[in-house]
Amino acid sequence: DCFTRFMHDPNNPHSLSNNNVGVILEDSKGILWIGTRGGGLNIFDREKGVFYHYQHNPKNPNSLSNDIVWTMYEDRQGELWIGTSGSGLNRFIREKKQFINYRHDPSDSQSISNNYIQAIYEDQNRQFWVATEWGLNRMDRDKHTFQSFFHDPQNPIGLSDNNISCILEDHLGVFWLGTYLAGLNIFDRETGRAQRFTHEPQNPFSLSYDSGTIIYEDRSGMVWIGTEGGGVNKVNRQKERFLHLFHHTGNRNSLSHNYVTALYQDRSGILWIGTNGGLNRYNKKTGRFSHFLQDPGNAHSRGHKYIKAIYEDSQGVLWIGTLAGLFQFLEKTNTFIPYKHNPRFPGSLSYNTVSSIMEDQAGNLWIGTEGGGLNRFDRKTKTFIHYRHHPQDPYSLSLDDVGPILEDMNGDIWVGTWNGGVNRFDSDKKIFSHFKHDPNDSNSISNNRVWTLFEDSSGVLWFGTYGGGLNRFDREKETFIRYDTNDGLANDVIYGILEDENGFLWISTNKGISRFNPKAETFTNYDVADGLQSNEFNRGAYFKDQDGWMYFGGINGVSMFHPEQIIDNSFIPQLVITSFKVMNQEVTLDWMVAQKEGIVFPYNLNFFSFEFAALDYTAPEKNQYAYLLEGVDSDWIYCGTRRYAAYTSLNPGNYIFRVKGSNNDGVWNEVGISIPITISPPFWKRWWFTLIWVSLIVMILFLIFYFTFRYITLLKEKARAERFAA
Repeated sequence: DCFTRFMHDPNNPHSLSNNNVGVILEDSKGILWIGTRGGGLNIFDREKGVFYHYQHNPKNPNSLSNDIVWTMYEDRQGELWIGTSGSGLNRFIREKKQFINYRHDPSDSQSISNNYIQAIYEDQNRQFWVATEWGLNRMDRDKHTFQSFFHDPQNPIGLSDNNISCILEDHLGVFWLGTYLAGLNIFDRETGRAQRFTHEPQNPFSLSYDSGTIIYEDRSGMVWIGTEGGGVNKVNRQKERFLHLFHHTGNRNSLSHNYVTALYQDRSGILWIGTNGGLNRYNKKTGRFSHFLQDPGNAHSRGHKYIKAIYEDSQGVLWIGTLAGLFQFLEKTNTFIPYKHNPRFPGSLSYNTVSSIMEDQAGNLWIGTEGGGLNRFDRKTKTFIHYRHHPQDPYSLSLDDVGPILEDMNGDIWVGTWNGGVNRFDSDKKIFSHFKHDPNDSNSISNNRVWTLFEDSSGVLWFGTYGGGLNRFDREKETFIRYDTNDGLANDVIYGILEDENGFLWISTNKGISRFNPKAETFTNYDVADGLQSNEFNRGAYFKDQDGWMYFGGINGVSMFHPEQIIDNSFIPQLVITSFKVMNQEVTLDWMVAQKEGIVFPYNLNFFSFEFAALDYTAPEKNQYAYLLEGVDSDWIYCGTRRYAAYTSLNPGNYIFRVKGSNNDGVWNEVGISIPITISPPFWKRWWFTLIWVSLIVMILFLIFYFTFRYITLLKEKARAERFAA
């Protein structure tokens, strides 16, 4: 825990050449190079502790071109490149200990664009890049020429600025450029196009600050961006798996409201999004939104503010369910035809709160309402046939509060209710069969609040409930198999179910999205830390399009993703001990030494605790841990995300503390780390003390025996003497 300082000493020619150290590089040969801002270049001899200098000499054209060294880089051929402030780029010839200088020449369009060099980089294709205060350069090292890329104010897809501060190519091959004044760029090296990232005051997930960006990629693939004034930004590339549509305050080209309640993509590829703030039309190709908001003065104007359901029928007609009835959308005129409940007209909609819309194979349109039961729409007469709950009729609908509607491959229509279980409608007999929760029957449906219905590609029916988790229906036995949080489901409140091409089910809940493998009966869970809009989703707001993209809506917009792109994090994190306390007092240790030699402390300080961490920053709050104290614990203690372990009142002896951990996707470092621990016994329990007191007891017993024997002997001699005297 000590620092050795290396400072410039004017009287020592082998001291550091200048105290303003700007860059340090250890090359492939283990040589340490130090660039200074005013003292040129230094080589450090670690054994002797001395510095050797390379500095600018005006009389020597092969010397370093400038003593202000801004950056250094070693390429794959082992050549060292030095960027200076104002005097261009230098290539160091090791054998001759000479420098070749590349400078900007106004008369040569193939010279480097500027003499202020700020970053040097060789990419995976061995293309050589040089960033300057005025432009980005790609160097042809055979011809010693440069191709320059500049910011064009008239080109919105070009570089955001000419002042490039840093370059990074990440493990995926993405080429990042940081600028001093205009944020971040992802640069396409083939086309010269750039995707720009800048600070947006209304977007909390944007870059925090545009000035002075510098970029770094850690071992797990996380990209970190440092700024001059906005702190540090973490770019979780895994979060890009889940795209996010949400409302930007002040941005008309965004969702009208973040509370999303309905989703549907029509046959033309337009995504319709229902919210608590109106209807939205989203063109995924152009990224443009159109809003349809309510005009209270015009019944045909823009539907209703609160959208509950969206559906396109086989005739291409778009139907919108709202809190104020059913609406038919006329796209040519952007107007809505309302269908509402009219107490005076028995053929009207039974209730105005429309929760679901579905068309069966025969072309019948079914509408579920929250309070008016089920409706079947007669297109010819434009009237509604009602199916209601009648307490005296056991074959009627179980409850008038209807949720999802589904027609299965057998032509049966299933109707979920808010608290009356699920119904199966026999369209021939016009009767309903009921499936309700029975507390005494574990094979009944787990909860009467059935909020989503789904039939997978193999014909299996799945029912999602509010509070009872997931249910799989056995058609032959007409029983249910239940899955809940005890089986790994993220949450027992289920809003939507979709199936991907591999047969996995994607389930939106009140705690993120679960991916369920029906064959293995295992769950993988994703939450807001993985890039979801929120942990809370909404019923009715889910859809899978023809390209396999999935959409789930919630309280903070829409999460959209393609299941094939959801690849788990495979990085195995390193484990470290971050804190060690004895009797609640922090103890500073050299952990490298501690892992080899162990920790020793006396018997009366037998209360200690460890804190630890798995070094994966993808979603560190989801990293899992387990620990074990050999000699005390019989098996690993899996403590979830808790990062500490404590032990008290341990007997003197030798122990080994072990800890292992996982990343956010459950990939474990099974080796982990281990620390030997010795609790010294008190002096009265040490071997030498035992030897002493045993020796003392033996000696005392010996003395007692000896003097007793002597005393008895003397008594016998005295008695013998008295007999002779008599």
